Amino acid sequence: MIIHIFRSPVLKGYVVANGEVVRDSDGLAVRREPVMSDEVWSAVQTALDAGSQDHSAKRSDATFLLHVAYCGECQAPLYLQAKKARGYGYYVCSGRAQGRCRARSMRDDVLEKLITETLLQMCGGAPMRSKVIHPAQSHAADLAAVDEAIANLQAQLVAGKISADLFGSTAQMLEARQASLRALPSTPESVEWIPTGQTFGEHWEALDEAGQRAFMIRAGITAHVSEDDGLPIKPRADQAFIRLAGGFKILINLGDLAKLSELASRAQ
Repeated sequence: MIIHIFRSPVLKGYVVANGEVVRDSDGLAVRREPVMSDEVWSAVQTALDAGSQDHSAKRSDATFLLHVAYCGECQAPLYLQAKKARGYGYYVCSGRAQGRCRARSMRDDVLEKLITETLLQMCGGAPMRSKVIHPAQSHAADLAAVDEAIANLQAQLVAGKISADLFGSTAQMLEARQASLRALPSTPESVEWIPTGQTFGEHWEALDEAGQRAFMIRAGITAHVSEDDGLPIKPRADQAFIRLAGGFKILINLGDLAKLSELASRAQ
């Protein structure tokens, strides 16, 4: 099966014989040139695990605010109810279908326009920057391999597959390797914001609807829609709060756009 292939450690370079990982004299897994890195292989496993879950209730067609708009009452995602002949539909709380929420629905054209206009009004003039994440430099993968080798060595000793002398000498080498890896320096993840020469507004207008939705998701922009209870709200600097005449209130988290505005303010 294809899933079995993607589950195999052979993809990350491990040599496997008779269903078990082959190890060298130090107890470490024997590896060749990998098809994918340890990080990518782990990500694939996570995706396969997620794919094995029941997704029957999920929509297959992505609407503009899917995974952007959420119910402010129960925090469930809003989905777009089929548009009628009148030319508009409604964003509905997915919790209502399960009887967990009684939040009101909101017209799609009103909500989509409101969110778009708010983003452009608050951040449209900010210089656009690409977010580049420099991953942390660490030796976690090598340490994990040594830890796994030590655990396997202990299992072999318990199972009577190796002698105590062999265990002692091999474990000593592995522990020395472990200590040397822990002593190596590491650097944390860092973020760099690179100017693109555009404003956010120019960048946004150049995107089609699918591109705008992808941008919002990637930038961590979310909108939480609920019925207005009249209570005072003091949004954070990275949020926008809107009250509508129809009895709704919307809290928008600006995500990375807040950082663009902050960087623009510093440059002034």
